[in-house]
Amino acid sequence: MFQGISKEVKRSELKTSGGLDINFGRQLPDKNCLAMIIKNLQLEIDGKLSHRWLFTEMTGTVGYDSEGSLDLDTENCDWLINKHFFWEPVSIGEEVTKSEYSKKPLTPEHLVITPDKVTTYNLRRKLYTTLYFEPMEGRIVGTPSLPVRDSIVSFHNGYPDEPGVLNFRTGEWLGTTTKNSPDGHYYASSTLLDPFSLDVYLFGGYGWYTFKNNLLKFNKTSQKWDTCKTIGEKPIPMSSYVVMKGADPSDYFIFGGLGVASGRQEDSQHPIWALHKLDLKDLNWKKVWQWKSYKNIISYYGAAWTNRNTNELYTIVLNFGIEKPVQRLALLNLSDSNITFIGNTLPRHRSGNKAYSLYVDYETGILYFIDTEWHDNDATPVVFAARTPILTESEYS
Repeated sequence: MFQGISKEVKRSELKTSGGLDINFGRQLPDKNCLAMIIKNLQLEIDGKLSHRWLFTEMTGTVGYDSEGSLDLDTENCDWLINKHFFWEPVSIGEEVTKSEYSKKPLTPEHLVITPDKVTTYNLRRKLYTTLYFEPMEGRIVGTPSLPVRDSIVSFHNGYPDEPGVLNFRTGEWLGTTTKNSPDGHYYASSTLLDPFSLDVYLFGGYGWYTFKNNLLKFNKTSQKWDTCKTIGEKPIPMSSYVVMKGADPSDYFIFGGLGVASGRQEDSQHPIWALHKLDLKDLNWKKVWQWKSYKNIISYYGAAWTNRNTNELYTIVLNFGIEKPVQRLALLNLSDSNITFIGNTLPRHRSGNKAYSLYVDYETGILYFIDTEWHDNDATPVVFAARTPILTESEYS
């Protein structure tokens, strides 16, 4: 009984040969039912949990089934606003066999790589699988390139020399090299894989007191690194930037980091707030957008597109140069030069400039933040999630 209105609840088995309508909360305009908060709705079949709806989507009308494939269409629902502002811890789930894992949707995924194995985490389905590979003596695969065609690049002794291409689905080494790259690329450079040929490229970085912005390609015939001749407006010499993929397989985006136009360390390097695109088909650079310069705010922790349209991105920024640096999440739009700080800071903070990972699940609208806890011979991801769009403090208030 509530304000003179009574409702009767009966419990019975659900039997249906087709679709099923379940009425919870308000059903307007023709039904008078109390509004309620629903989460973690579970359906057991023959005593086994077969379907679970957490109702944490926050946008749209679909309630995703985290246990099975019965996604729900909802009507007249209001999603909880807190999940658009605060981070929530996410369980990494259970380990499954390689064959079981391959039947699940593959995006978004997070890789944790140790000397003899790669563990692949399916962030949406909360499953992971481990693949062991034959390690190469002295070869480091802990900081790989972006995955392309199920492959990543590893380096000998952590330096950008002797790169190997590893298929993390099969454990097969697709190629190795023996020659070192030119001096000065061993700090904070990035490797790019050609999506068609799997040729290995190396861009930027810092070494010998110098910032770089040249593009190198490993020549499979000569077994040497060649300096590529590019066209267009390329970034200034830089390091510690973020690399993102574009909708076109051959497009790479370079964003954030630290550098200086002269390339000389003594010339007061500064945060870079520009976005550049590199097309590996014709080695063409294009400056896509320039945000306002923030002298003491730098982005070099991680970034991810907010949607498939690649017109805005989330990035992790650090307010440095003060006694207690503040790490925040920021939203950058490719039609606005301002930087918008969003969310309730970050779920985990640590000193130094080791990278965090960000992933956006475009289907569910979930943003994942991932840190890694390293053990003696293994590593475990620590995962948090928030719903997009992430709110600013004023919007949340």
